[in-house]
Amino acid sequence: MLNHGHFYHATIRNSIICFGKLFNQLYIKREGSTGTTEQFIKVPITYGPKEKWLVRSETDPDLNRPIEIILPRMTFEINDFQFDTQRKLNSLTELVVQSPQDSSKQRKQFAPVPYNLGITLYIISKTQEDALQIVEQILPFFSPAYNLTVNLNPDMGYSFDVPTILNSVSLNDDYDGQFEIKRTVLYTLQFTMKTQMFGPVKESSVIRNVQATIQEPFENPLTGQTESKKIETYTAAIAQSTPVTTNPIPLVTDEWDFDFDDA
Repeated sequence: MLNHGHFYHATIRNSIICFGKLFNQLYIKREGSTGTTEQFIKVPITYGPKEKWLVRSETDPDLNRPIEIILPRMTFEINDFQFDTQRKLNSLTELVVQSPQDSSKQRKQFAPVPYNLGITLYIISKTQEDALQIVEQILPFFSPAYNLTVNLNPDMGYSFDVPTILNSVSLNDDYDGQFEIKRTVLYTLQFTMKTQMFGPVKESSVIRNVQATIQEPFENPLTGQTESKKIETYTAAIAQSTPVTTNPIPLVTDEWDFDFDDA
């Protein structure tokens, strides 16, 4: 029905990876009674629902022995897709770039469709002090948006600004629970990522020669019919095409500091 072949630009996946890389270099520091640093811990971040980590930290004793490995940690997940009418462009607008494999061809694609991704980031900690260290390393950079310039569509090589907006921060602390229940401090940060969705890419030859013929109508006295008489022909040609340069920003590297966990 949509009359197009298969295409997949991994836009949503790349957006999620980009979001995770914003927070994959956060650390907490624990000091001793003398003020010296006893522990300097990198906070792990994983894609997945918070309920899985809460259940595992409370029910599996084997995971609770090295406490610093399990808690604190961060996890995030997509929970919403919404079309953004304010960023909508003309549907007939086309993006055109030169093919990187063949300079005699060009790639065309209709303007992207703006969508807002709702993403929730969870900060899970055993103590309020560890959680606050993480929160304070995030909040100063969102006022309320943090702008990223990323290459969402590698096939075209265009870089787009992707604002990531912090909508709200909430806290859940079950410190007043029963004694046999382990305390868990949970901060929930709601984000909106203004990304783009792209359609299929079409490749065609670059027009290098144009020929226009000017004709004048006249009445043929033999047949009595109106015919066309060629007056002049104009020809235009280009020696070589001007390459289209882009400055894509690599989004995905081979060194990931977080992973996708579908378990």
